[in-house]
Amino acid sequence: MSLRAWCTTAVLGLLVAAAPAGAQTFHVDAAVDAVDDSPGDGSCATFWGACTLRAAVQEANASPGADAIALPADTLTLSIPGTFEDNGAQGDLDIKGELTIAGLGARRSIVDGGDRDRVLHVLPGAVATVTGVTITNGSAPPDDGVDPKGGGGILNRGNLTVSNSAIVGNESGPGSLYEYDDGGGGISSLLPVGTTADPAPALTVERSTIAGNRAVGSGGGIYSDTLMTVTNSTISANESELCNILGCGAVGGGIYQAAGDATLEAVTIAGNKADESATEAQPGNDIGTGPYAALSAHNTIVQRPSGETVGCSAPITSLGHNIELDDSCGFHGAGDRPNTSAQLGPLQNNGGQTDTHAVFGPRPPFAAGPAFDAGAACPAVDQRGAPRPAGAACDIGAYEAGAAVPADADGDGRDLADNCPSDPNPDQGDADGDGIGDVCDPTPYPPAPPPSPRQDPAPPHDQPPPVHVDPPVLVTDSAAPTLSRLKLRPRRFRVRSRGVIFRYVLNEPGTVEIAIERVVRRRHRTRFVRKTVLGKAGRNGANALRFRGRIRRRWLTPGTYRASAVATDAAGNASAVRRVTFRVLRAR
Repeated sequence: MSLRAWCTTAVLGLLVAAAPAGAQTFHVDAAVDAVDDSPGDGSCATFWGACTLRAAVQEANASPGADAIALPADTLTLSIPGTFEDNGAQGDLDIKGELTIAGLGARRSIVDGGDRDRVLHVLPGAVATVTGVTITNGSAPPDDGVDPKGGGGILNRGNLTVSNSAIVGNESGPGSLYEYDDGGGGISSLLPVGTTADPAPALTVERSTIAGNRAVGSGGGIYSDTLMTVTNSTISANESELCNILGCGAVGGGIYQAAGDATLEAVTIAGNKADESATEAQPGNDIGTGPYAALSAHNTIVQRPSGETVGCSAPITSLGHNIELDDSCGFHGAGDRPNTSAQLGPLQNNGGQTDTHAVFGPRPPFAAGPAFDAGAACPAVDQRGAPRPAGAACDIGAYEAGAAVPADADGDGRDLADNCPSDPNPDQGDADGDGIGDVCDPTPYPPAPPPSPRQDPAPPHDQPPPVHVDPPVLVTDSAAPTLSRLKLRPRRFRVRSRGVIFRYVLNEPGTVEIAIERVVRRRHRTRFVRKTVLGKAGRNGANALRFRGRIRRRWLTPGTYRASAVATDAAGNASAVRRVTFRVLRAR
């Protein structure tokens, strides 16, 4: 079994064991984007048998109970176009029930929106958790002015928790001509329009990074009018702008809390930017608040970009031990330091699964900044999982200087106190409660139940002491194969001709599957209709596969087609998808 398969098999075991009847865990094993062949049958499977992320979401929506999806260490790119569809079959992934999407660490499990639509949409009444995942390249469409949405990475109208994840490089409302606020380049958390949802909509962000997102509207990183809590997280280099035919004025380059209560605890908010114009005198480059919002901060750093006017659009409630570059946030509580530079380092990999700003200067001699040992009553660990405090007191912000990040010995991207450090066990499952993780426990199952009272009990006898053995050492292949130089000749051929030859190069033996899809364009929308999947075992080096353009007894009809090729090695590792297009012409 491959390391990837081993890892994903262990994910979320405890969650499933504790979930109500009907709950399921779906293990994604294909990086391609394809729908489930029969949503609701309890099996995550496309028509050729693979479990894709989209198919898993469709099955989870049709399944009762608290379901879970385990992601592999791979980049999963959404490629099926479509907007304003809420069944998960096109565009973004729509979540309707109670669902956890768990990756193997934000640097390893990546969901790429492909710049076609936002990535996730949590519908009213749904409860969603995203953990150990990077969400990137989401692109929410401009709203129509009737029901503003936004949310380039995630649109939440339910109850959403984002933990140990990165929401980076997403965009909301590109090209909008309206003055409506397509806010939340990274995340938009909104109350449902005209309805009362149960549970109440809320957003929780913990130990995560929200960076490099852009909104044509307020809240470059986050837009919220729901209850919101952000803990041990970094919000950096996001941007909001709204200058169109009707005027200018976006608020909150990092966060915009339009209404409702919000709490920031041990958060670093730095380098965010909101457009400044004559119509918006206080844009709040880092934090913007609406007239019906109540925002409080504790152990938090607010550092607007140098040269920009204000960090906060209006004062917020200080719970103490905050730092801001100016005095716009109104930090005047115990331990607060207004008009102070936190001397942050660049946003980078400082250990852990998400990028952070160190609380040291960016150049030697790396003298401690004012956030060092200046916090109070911090969380037990920082954003990276390093223990707090490492000095006389904890540090302000999401980063604890001088603290060692726990080793991730099994490479599962999750370990803090690992009960099975030599093997991948992301869920830390321990079914029999003996302190040894199920993955490496020789006897991982609970003891058998006592005999039925109707049966004679077995005669007593001495039980031999348990024998503890070392777990087997697994030699695993976790390297994905490489499929390169995919070409086909000819690029155009006629019905009932010799067809086409696909040529490609493999770096190791494996099975190659080529999905043939008809490209259907109607007005401004494009669909891909699956026709067949070709399969062939390949050798290391150059390979070729002929396709006559006939499926069973039927020839392909004239038109444009797309071929998507994936190679899978003997250990189950899949390559990146390679695509080419070709045309079928009418017969002479």
